[in-house]
Amino acid sequence: MLSQQDQNHIAFRCPECTGAVLGWLGQYARLAGLLRLRCPDCSQALTLRPISDGRVSLEVPCLFCRRPHTYTVSADLLFSKDFFTLACPATGFPVLFAGKKTAVEHALEKTAEESAALLKQLPQGQEHPEYPEPDAYSVICYLLSELEAEGRVHCGCGKNTAIAEPCPGGIRVRCPECGYERTLAVMRASSAESLLSLSELSLLPPQTP
Repeated sequence: MLSQQDQNHIAFRCPECTGAVLGWLGQYARLAGLLRLRCPDCSQALTLRPISDGRVSLEVPCLFCRRPHTYTVSADLLFSKDFFTLACPATGFPVLFAGKKTAVEHALEKTAEESAALLKQLPQGQEHPEYPEPDAYSVICYLLSELEAEGRVHCGCGKNTAIAEPCPGGIRVRCPECGYERTLAVMRASSAESLLSLSELSLLPPQTP
């Protein structure tokens, strides 16, 4: 049996106190109906909910937007990958860190100064950009699960896996392995449902500055 040190951990930065919050996932969390990782000093909490198709829904507090973002990833990715991050859709900066404890702690330390500097640069009181409706996001997650099950998500590494991330103006579909992505311009459930007839989804290489 793996020790707690060897099993995957998950972390975020609290929007209220800006401190790093680190917790042990453990294999038992795959079976739990709900898991919350709460900041010990504030009310902010990361929420993890396993869903029926082998994926996990994550509601992650965001240090920059001051409101949580919702992501859906495969359970295997969350509990088995050595390290990965999920980014704030507005800033592109990581807000969730997951993987082996040493890798997560290293990433938190490495990004501490940069995140603090970015936070100071953000205009205070700015209006938040419009994000897709939750129902639209749910439809796209369902579409991805169907396409993945039939090997019809195409990217640069051929792993046939993707995660959905709400972003301003739509939903970004991204391969966590190679970084290929595509943004679907859907904001309402009705427009997302029109994509259910897609027979395949091809992701594109990430754009370089």
